Amino acid sequence: MGQLTNTRGGDATTSSRFPKKERLNQRNFYIFEYKKPICQETFLNMLGISQKYLKNLKKHLTTKGLSTRIHGNTGKIPIRKTKMVIDRKVKKSVKNFIEKLAETHGLPNPGRSKRANNITIFLPTEMSYASVRRDFLASRAENDKLKQLNYDKLERDYYNSNTKKARKDREKVDKNYFRKQDKAKYCSVNATAHYSFDWSQNNESNGEQINYVLDENELLDKGINGTLSLVFNGIKQFNKGEKHLKLTCDNAVGQNKNNSTVYSKEDFVKVVEESSSLNKVQCYKSGQGFQYYDIKGTLGNYFVKLSNIGKYHHFLFEKSNLGMVKVKEFVDRE
Repeated sequence: MGQLTNTRGGDATTSSRFPKKERLNQRNFYIFEYKKPICQETFLNMLGISQKYLKNLKKHLTTKGLSTRIHGNTGKIPIRKTKMVIDRKVKKSVKNFIEKLAETHGLPNPGRSKRANNITIFLPTEMSYASVRRDFLASRAENDKLKQLNYDKLERDYYNSNTKKARKDREKVDKNYFRKQDKAKYCSVNATAHYSFDWSQNNESNGEQINYVLDENELLDKGINGTLSLVFNGIKQFNKGEKHLKLTCDNAVGQNKNNSTVYSKEDFVKVVEESSSLNKVQCYKSGQGFQYYDIKGTLGNYFVKLSNIGKYHHFLFEKSNLGMVKVKEFVDRE
């Protein structure tokens, strides 16, 4: 095999442009089997390399000595306008789909391969690149649907477990509440309360529900301050001293449900009150029924804005860790 060596030889010279800088000629020698010198052309033909490749080898040998050449893109992800970076999860799903497709529909190569270890699998003639892509996208959609159904079941189970715990703690809460003569203090009972809310607040432990009936001119907005002011009012009314609170919202961000028509607010109040003994009505009454608070402005001084907040479904606030919120996308995630 050929070897390339580099030595410094010849007289030291200077140039007219840089008279103070000495130049020392670099000589390259081409060796065959560690002892037999050969010419450059034979060296190139023997190794099957080009002049440009040899030039790069000589430059590396001259500047960095006898060391391993490392490509400049090693450890970097090339990003081009005509290419896209493929996520590892997507890459794995594509690989699994192709392997499964080849196992199910693949036909063996009847011809002889040039390489003994090269196995070629053919697809039926009725399949094309476009049809394989459509099948892959359909399988992805089906998998996403199954995952969503699984997540939905986990969330329902979590909701039901919170409701059962709140109902189980109800007896403990009532004993403490009556002992305090209807003057329970916040966080005085080691029990859990569970409220669900949209634009009505529902106490899941006993099924009570507060329905907020407002005129259009009494409606602040359906944003943070308007919604959380009603939630805070509901918590104050339902509170019986529980130390732990679980809140479940409808998870429908920004929806506007105008599906009912009534002649007046008084008619609607009457409909709600007569629907069930557990349904209560709360009106604004010029601020006497409840008050709106600038919750966004107040809490904004203590918390940093969370980007893409809509993708998170679980938020944990703890007294022992004030100013910090733990978030999760799903109940089974860390």
